[in-house]
Amino acid sequence: MEISLALQHNLGKSDILSIGPEKMCNKRPITTSSRMNNICNSLSVERKTNYYEVLSLDANKNVDYEDIKKAYRRMALQYHPDICPDPSRKQELTQRFVELCKAYETLSDPVSRYNYDCELNRKLEVMQTSKFPKSVWENQLSGLKRRSYSRMQKKQNN
Repeated sequence: MEISLALQHNLGKSDILSIGPEKMCNKRPITTSSRMNNICNSLSVERKTNYYEVLSLDANKNVDYEDIKKAYRRMALQYHPDICPDPSRKQELTQRFVELCKAYETLSDPVSRYNYDCELNRKLEVMQTSKFPKSVWENQLSGLKRRSYSRMQKKQNN
């Protein structure tokens, strides 16, 4: 997949800026604002689940098309709603099967899979960078509560 942008100058010349797949997903850590995180989360609300986990595959392992296809067939036989004898579970299995189909559709197409992997890596990086400040904040808050409690105890004893 390649994206090309043409820029028009006042002189009538056009410069082409090409971004290939190798430049679209870089491995350097990214930092984003909370507003940007909210925008990204609102755009990808439907992708709460990891498609590799849906197909019971290891995302860290280099999985090829045949592995994805085998996993999809195995899971489809297990979760297909027409096979289910229990009518009360049919709705649950239908939702699970639709999710399974989305996972297979995304991971079996090389371009969609590349985009999904980039998005997954970005989410993991954001989650890793956002965990540290939260733990620091929680430690500070617990320290403040301890000091406040000890001050209240001193006031009550005096």
